[in-house]
Parts: sequence; structure tokens; C-alpha cells
Amino acid sequence: MTYLIRKLHPYRWGFTSVLIIFAGMYLYYFFSSQPHLTGQSSSRAWKAEYTRYDTYWEGTLKRLSEGKVTLHKLIIIENGQQVDYSPDKDTISQKSFDFMSLGDRPKKNETYKVQIEWKDSKGSHKETFPLERSYNPF
Repeated sequence: MTYLIRKLHPYRWGFTSVLIIFAGMYLYYFFSSQPHLTGQSSSRAWKAEYTRYDTYWEGTLKRLSEGKVTLHKLIIIENGQQVDYSPDKDTISQKSFDFMSLGDRPKKNETYKVQIEWKDSKGSHKETFPLERSYNPF
């Protein structure tokens, strides 16, 4: 074992430098892509995300459940103010819906909630759920 350590001694600074570079790249990626906002309805039928694409931020509401579902209302509540992103008649049965296209990065003190109304084979439903900051780098 000591023979191996003596052989690798000249390369110690090289290994250390490579580790520092990889750690720096990881930290840069982690902090530059965060925070994004995510949330899921309590019924586990919907998931919403507000993420960065290039210089702008975009929101997407995705349907997680199978079967025929009709989305009637999609409202984003930003700091208590409601903005209606309800789909038109042609897109009410899609799998995903966009909101807040070309948006700005969310500020730390802002709160976001998603309010949705939809209809499926079980009847009409209404839910409100928060979008919370996600710091998961993976």
C-alpha cells in the first residue's frame, strides 16, 4: 500500500485540481438552475412546475391521471393576485397546459398557488395547491 502511495505522490495536485474543478462545476449548475417551483394536487391528479428555459421562465400543468379529463379553469395566484390561464375549448382535454410563458424568475418572498377545476368520469373537482421551491439538484 505504501508503495502505491509513493507512486501516486507526484500526481496528488493533479487529482486535487480535478476534484476542485468538478465540485465547482456541480455547484455552478446547482445554483444557476435553482430554485424552480413545483407542486402536486392532493388528489395526485395534477402536477405543476415553473422552471427556467434559457432566459425566461415557463409554467406547465401536467395531468397525471389517465382517462378522459376536461380542464375548465386554471388560475395562478401570485401573491394573492389571480391570473386566469384557463384553456380554450380546443385544448380543454390535453395532457399538459402552459401558464406564465416568458415569465420572470420567482423572487424569494413571492408565493404561488395553482387553482384548478376539472371534470372526469367521477364528477367535477376543484383543488388549490401551492408551488414550492425545489432545491433538488438531480
